[in-house]
Amino acid sequence: MDLLQETLRTLRVYGIKPRKRLSQNFVVDKRLVETIVSYASPSINDDVLDVGAGLGALTIRLAEKAGKVIAVEIDKRLVEVLRNRFKNYGNVEVIHGDILDLNIAASIIVGNIPYHISTPILFKILNMNFRRAVLTLQKEVAERLIAKPGSQHYGRLTVSANIQANIEVLDTYPPESFYPPPEVFHSIVLITPKREVNVDLKLLNSLLIKLFSQRNRVVKTVLRRNLINDFGLNRGVELFKAIAESIPENKRVYQLTIDEIVSICNKLTLQFKYPSRYS
Repeated sequence: MDLLQETLRTLRVYGIKPRKRLSQNFVVDKRLVETIVSYASPSINDDVLDVGAGLGALTIRLAEKAGKVIAVEIDKRLVEVLRNRFKNYGNVEVIHGDILDLNIAASIIVGNIPYHISTPILFKILNMNFRRAVLTLQKEVAERLIAKPGSQHYGRLTVSANIQANIEVLDTYPPESFYPPPEVFHSIVLITPKREVNVDLKLLNSLLIKLFSQRNRVVKTVLRRNLINDFGLNRGVELFKAIAESIPENKRVYQLTIDEIVSICNKLTLQFKYPSRYS
């Protein structure tokens, strides 16, 4: 029985209809599953977090290789399927919950990430301690992760992700790789955390929110106004003058390179005894 037939049979047996509001599109392409498992490359020493485990098509292949698989699923109907399917597996733990509300330790993270929460999940994953993540994302989200300065997809997620990790788009799959078929293509993305991050991440996050909330405006205008708003006229102008040399002339926010943003952030860091004040 191929994966599509198996998926349809399981949905029929349990009387489950995929929910659009949860972006439920189940993987039915074995090539996609095997690509994820290959790049995840779990061993007996690994705990693997499977985000949005669905019907367990990926979970079962991971369980064959990993020391433990933690399958997280928000839909209680699918949790029943997973618990029945893996009741005799000693290395699979099924958790009913929202990944955004959970704190789970794992060396490897995989998942078919729903579009409507892909950005918050990516930010959460970037703040976790892991060795690698292999995620299926809507192609548009994958393009945001590797976007170049000046492009329409370039933004806060692009900058934050690339400062903290190496990002690689491995392959792209058509709608027919899922059931029901979505209206868009999906890409598999490999995220490997960098060993060293030479920037204050809390300050960076605050800075990126302020900058990209006005992405089309001139950088100097945005920063000067925000510093004055946060610290008052005198202190704000003082801070702006201290970092002014690191701000490119006449560039708009979406044109800033990652290196330029890091430079601005590091110059701001030097101005504070406690960088977290800038929030």
